[in-house]
Amino acid sequence: MAISCNHTIDLHSHSTASDGILSPAALVSRAADYGVTCLALTDHDTLAGLPEAHEAARQHDISLVNGIELSVRHENREYHVLGLWLDTGCGQLQERVAAQQEARVNRAREIGRRLDRAATLANSYERTCELAGTDAPGRPLFARFLEEAGRVRNHRHAFNRYLKQGQSAFVATPWCALEEAIADIHAAGGTAVL
Repeated sequence: MAISCNHTIDLHSHSTASDGILSPAALVSRAADYGVTCLALTDHDTLAGLPEAHEAARQHDISLVNGIELSVRHENREYHVLGLWLDTGCGQLQERVAAQQEARVNRAREIGRRLDRAATLANSYERTCELAGTDAPGRPLFARFLEEAGRVRNHRHAFNRYLKQGQSAFVATPWCALEEAIADIHAAGGTAVL
């Protein structure tokens, strides 16, 4: 028996609240333009874009799923765990998000310091924050900054030259353990997806 589905669903998206290129409202609008009827905003280690996204979702008649993409360490590797259908008021989840954001800010400051030295730039952290509109820009935003500063040809070159593991501006982050992230997502009534 064939099942017909008249819905377009996207359960993994990023806005400028983390490393996306569209604001939460613009992301929802773009999703609506493409016929998405159910969208999850799953920014890296933050819930900050959800209020704006919910307002836009109401305007575009899209069902918005509260989500997050938590960065974790497991067996000495970095992974990302999606949390979907979250109660964003959950204290345990809010504590995790605050700790993850602090780790992201510290990492971003250190990446900026290393880029200043390695790429002979000044104020890389501050300039990337201005470009990103956040004080916790991720590596993709540093790559964009390097490209706009004329230090690299493109995004891939930025990672290969400065930002990937083993390069001069790579900074490892002490993320939470996989089991901790899953427990936090479950505490918030969510579903964890690796």
